[in-house]
Amino acid sequence: MNVDCLLFEGMDLMDFGGPWEVFLTANRLLERQGQPRAFDLVAFTLDGRPVRSYGGVPVGPTGSPRDDGILIVPGTIDIPAATGDQELVAAISAGQRDVTASVCTGAYLLAEAGMLPDRWTTHWEDIAGLALPGGTRARVVDAGTVVTGGGIACGIDVGLHLVARFVDSALARLVARQMDYAWDFYGDPAGGVRPVVVERFVAAPPSEVYQLWTTADGIAQFLGAAALVGDGIGGPYEYQFLDDAPDGLRGGEGCRILALEPGRLVVFTWNSPPGFQTRGQHTWVVLGLHVKGAGTHVRLAHWGHGVGPEWEANREYFTSAWARSCPLASSSCHSAPRTRRSTSPASRPRTARSASAPLPRARACSRAWITNCTSRASPASTPPSRSKPRTTPPPPTPPSSPRAPEAL
Repeated sequence: MNVDCLLFEGMDLMDFGGPWEVFLTANRLLERQGQPRAFDLVAFTLDGRPVRSYGGVPVGPTGSPRDDGILIVPGTIDIPAATGDQELVAAISAGQRDVTASVCTGAYLLAEAGMLPDRWTTHWEDIAGLALPGGTRARVVDAGTVVTGGGIACGIDVGLHLVARFVDSALARLVARQMDYAWDFYGDPAGGVRPVVVERFVAAPPSEVYQLWTTADGIAQFLGAAALVGDGIGGPYEYQFLDDAPDGLRGGEGCRILALEPGRLVVFTWNSPPGFQTRGQHTWVVLGLHVKGAGTHVRLAHWGHGVGPEWEANREYFTSAWARSCPLASSSCHSAPRTRRSTSPASRPRTARSASAPLPRARACSRAWITNCTSRASPASTPPSRSKPRTTPPPPTPPSSPRAPEAL
């Protein structure tokens, strides 16, 4: 995969050097294993001449930019000068990139180019300065075709995240170890809230558990009445708890796949239940599958919760919901297959059901989900609000070294 790193006058040297070193190390480790390099690296400038990074260190280009693959956009101390350079801004939006990734205040350049997604991050003390919705304190935020990283050293996290996403997380962990860097896939939000974690043993092989979580038929067995699941990263991961609920309140509308490793890893965005003020501000779930004896050790980590009363209610709900959730039960893997149901409301005939009639397993879980989340929602949160921004904590003193979160 092509990786182009944009160099410009006054850029922060580590914003460029961090991810650059990650990709170089990934290639070196692959070659040690007798495998081909995964990344073709180019550092480029707008005019092909060297530039001076912040502090005066000169950096020169190694080639010309391509129009596909990954583009790395470093940050700078002199934000007005960078965002005011229209040629620089235009270079960021040029081509058909698989991913455009910013480090630190590089997010300001993405915003100037009209590419900043609805959930993003930058250096912790610069979030408020951007004055756009969706900012959150995190080391990495993956929004599909755009990835944003936190301040300075988070460029290493961005590089590792992209190695995990486009090769696999095992290689990314090897790279982190080689670089002597404490890291975990999707890491711990800097100064943020620890994830909700649930672990279970499932009496089925990882391939079956993976199939259960990555197909519409599988999800319909335990999670929702219907589902729409894409076949790759960036595709939909939408589920319907109740197909007879109003539009926008049926379940996981708008959720997406962030990472897939067959039989090993599923990462997807997640939505808060109807009635919660946090609905629409997507979190993400990392599902790790590991062989254990004759079955699978399943570790579900639900990341991305903010701070404040509305997020406390959200986290409290999911702490309980995931712990009792059907998706982790071994019996789900051996249920009789169900016929895929269309997600089009017009194509689904409505059938009358007695109030006392037993619901199918998935729909019973769905009803419980809707009932519980409605009763737990904060009083001021009905109807659900998409306008309330995520509350970020007051900026603490940044740690001197990255904190090592729990490993998957």
